[in-house]
Amino acid sequence: WGHANTSLTSDFSNAAVSQKVMDVEISEIVDASLFYIHDSANNKLEEINNKLADFDESAPKLEPPIRKGTKCVAKFSVDECWYRGIVEKTLGGGEYQVRFADYGNTEKLSVDDMRKVGKDHLAHPFQAQKCQLAYVNVPRALDDEDVGAQAAFFLRELAWGQPVKAKVIEKDENQTLRVLLTDKSGNQNFNLKMVENGFASLERNVAKDLDDYTDWDNAEMIAKQKAIGVWEGGAFSDEDDEDDE
Repeated sequence: WGHANTSLTSDFSNAAVSQKVMDVEISEIVDASLFYIHDSANNKLEEINNKLADFDESAPKLEPPIRKGTKCVAKFSVDECWYRGIVEKTLGGGEYQVRFADYGNTEKLSVDDMRKVGKDHLAHPFQAQKCQLAYVNVPRALDDEDVGAQAAFFLRELAWGQPVKAKVIEKDENQTLRVLLTDKSGNQNFNLKMVENGFASLERNVAKDLDDYTDWDNAEMIAKQKAIGVWEGGAFSDEDDEDDE
């Protein structure tokens, strides 16, 4: 995963993150293996965007060399508004892959649509927190029709556009949160739903310590027997699953 600058990137401190339960909304689903959330209790988006609404387009452009990790203000092509961004990749020809740091979505942009960011626009941490589903392995989306894309669509159907809860299981060295997602009531476990529908396999070396591990194990066994999702196309195999034990 990309490098994260903890001084700006997140409101989530390293201390006492594990087991924290948050009311969140998902701001971007890259695929089922990577998504971004907004913490409803610490949401500064309105304040940040109100300040950017008056952004002066004549502000200085970025000067070369423009490297991965460079912070900027970037114009989003859909609404032509300015948002805080981070350069993720140099594409050549004066174009860059930029992640809109308060949402998580990316876009290929010309240097003409990127500006230097002043300290006044860096007063708050970036609002989009990078996440992965805890206890499970999920396939990446390599094209629009593979099982990874189906898994991403299923996660979107479960969690998009509504308040959900995220229980933080751990925070890795790249500042990515491994979370257990549920509906707002906490009754519907989205990670387990992914397993039940064949869109995830158990990460057994971690999941085996769950109090309800038997439910997870049975859900995976039934999905295998039905040969659905990852078990149908061979994206995962029994051998891969056993390697986690």
